[in-house]
Amino acid sequence: MAASAPVVEPLVPIEGIAISSQEDGILRKALFEGGAEQVPARLELFVSAYPESRWRAAIELNLGLYRYQKGYFTRAIEHFTKCY
Repeated sequence: MAASAPVVEPLVPIEGIAISSQEDGILRKALFEGGAEQVPARLELFVSAYPESRWRAAIELNLGLYRYQKGYFTRAIEHFTKCY
């Protein structure tokens, strides 16, 4: 993906929590349906809907990196804090 793409690091789920096929499907839609400019908002909706998701840390990291690259440093720090 290009440097401005919202997902710059691989999405790797953390271990120990089961992933439902519904959750995977919704994440897949958030990543691949619609335009790339809509992906950050869709990923934020995903982590709001699935706060205990195995994908959350990876998504928060990527959102933080994306916001940092765009110059939104306060929002980037918020995402980085949530991925720990």
